[in-house]
Amino acid sequence: MGGQLRDKLARMVKDLASFHDDTKLQQVKQDVDRHSALREQLEVYCHEFTRTPKKEFTVRLSDVVFFGLHSGGFISSEAE
Repeated sequence: MGGQLRDKLARMVKDLASFHDDTKLQQVKQDVDRHSALREQLEVYCHEFTRTPKKEFTVRLSDVVFFGLHSGGFISSEAE
């Protein structure tokens, strides 16, 4: 998802017909920022889960579903 957003943003910035204060361009920039923040939040979760695997964490159901923690949907960069 993040790569797709960055690619879309790059295409829009390179497009000479696009204005840099365009509403659509600003929305994509906000989407990239939001995705980056969410990715960072996930990395913190994964780091803490790995660092202290025996500790019990309180995680909201919405976080479990959103990040795909129940199915291993996201993979931390620490696992690489």
